[in-house]
Amino acid sequence: MPSPTRELIEIQLGATKRKSLTGLVRQYRQAGHGWRKIAAVVSRESGIPVSHTTIARWFESDSTPTPKAVAL
Repeated sequence: MPSPTRELIEIQLGATKRKSLTGLVRQYRQAGHGWRKIAAVVSRESGIPVSHTTIARWFESDSTPTPKAVAL
């Protein structure tokens, strides 16, 4: 269940920018940006302050590479 802050950011981004938080984070991560940069963009775009630690906690599992099987 998303936190109230995350839900509020999603609402703000959707209402004002026609963006989703997940889409924004995915776009910046794929471009190689770190959590601090992403948090700054999310805070600016949504008008809701959020830390890089919080953004990372929300999305870290999404960006963790899946281990690949190794043939023995």
